[in-house]
Formats: sequence, structure tokens, C-alpha cells
Amino acid sequence: MLGSFIKGFQRDNASDVINALYIADKALNVKLPFDFENRDGNGVESKEIRKLLFFNCQSLVVEEKEDNEFFVIGKKMSKTPSAQLKWAAQYLRGGKVHLFAPEVKKAEDVIAELKK
Repeated sequence: MLGSFIKGFQRDNASDVINALYIADKALNVKLPFDFENRDGNGVESKEIRKLLFFNCQSLVVEEKEDNEFFVIGKKMSKTPSAQLKWAAQYLRGGKVHLFAPEVKKAEDVIAELKK
């Protein structure tokens, strides 16, 4: 599952991957088995995912097939800029009060696009 998402997402930035996974988890009700915590204006953090990415990223990607829903979710989110991933993760985490109105709008757009 994680490898398929990474293969579709096609980014090396761990923060982007973690924020995108959090958005997928909350917006699509995926129920990922990871803990997420706030990153003070930079979206969310998951030490478990970061460790997996650091130690196993290549094996995760190689072993997965491209034809599942997590690849498609990753591919869909791959076009989303880093800042918008942060805003959407913050928004879903309940941090709307820390976002400006245009950021809230972009976050809502990211979430709506993912649900299409």
C-alpha cells in the first residue's frame, strides 16, 4: 500500500509524502496504521512513516504493483504543490485558525479534488 502510493506520488520529499498520506487517510477514510502529529504550520509528521521512507523506500516501491487505488491516489496528489499539501493537512488536522482565507480555500480545493 505505502509503496504503491509512493510510486504514484513520485516525490522524494518525505514531508510531502507524509502530508499527502495524512490527507488521503483523513479525506478518503483510508485508516492508515500510523500516528500523525502537528508540525507547527508545516502540516503533519509521522515518525513511523519517516523511518519506513528512510530505511525501506526502494524496496517498498519495487515490490508494489501500479494498478491499485493507492497508486491512483498518489498519482492524483502528485500534481499538488508542497504548500497546498501542508495547508490541506493542517486544515484536516483542525488547524484552520492558523491558515489565511486563501490557504483555507486551496486546502478545501485539494481535498475536493482528491474525492472526485
